[in-house]
Amino acid sequence: MIDIQVENTKNILINCLEKWNVNKDSLKVKNSKSDFFKRTIISGVKKSRAFSVIVYAKVETQDQSKFLNVFFWEISIVFFMENSQKIDLSIRRETAGDKMVKLFGIRDPEVYNAAFDKAFFLKSEHPYAFADIITENIQNNFLKLKKNTFLSLTAKNKDVRFKLNYHPSKTSHLINDFQSIMDIGYELSSNIEHFK
Repeated sequence: MIDIQVENTKNILINCLEKWNVNKDSLKVKNSKSDFFKRTIISGVKKSRAFSVIVYAKVETQDQSKFLNVFFWEISIVFFMENSQKIDLSIRRETAGDKMVKLFGIRDPEVYNAAFDKAFFLKSEHPYAFADIITENIQNNFLKLKKNTFLSLTAKNKDVRFKLNYHPSKTSHLINDFQSIMDIGYELSSNIEHFK
């Protein structure tokens, strides 16, 4: 059952990548597993931008030979950059705790898009870079994401990395959000590389 779930998830992601105009034949798939996890890495390139989609399933075992259940799923999507311009950036859903802290005057950087600023918590080590690299198009794509899919985005060192919540029973959420996630990652990594 677990092998089937992991294989189905891999096939769904490959189909999503094809819809994002990546040639299926150009993708490289690598599988690994242990007694405690199964991991599939799908790597590709779009317009000279390398990326990887990583499916991680932590498993519960009865003994070393039989997987019982997946009790934790995570999908990471990584866009690789040649030059990161030393911009550290993170974006995540704003929590009730963040809203409480803001009542005391402690603010996160804002892009001056009320809907985006209300929905997402932004952290940037660079004092103004986020204003140039998080374009209106990126903001609009973020606002399309379902709350139960997107967990966080970090841009650090030489990659832009998404963490997504996933469960096979919620595949439609992933499929609906996939295009926006890939568009955000592609544009954001390009903007960071070209930031001056």
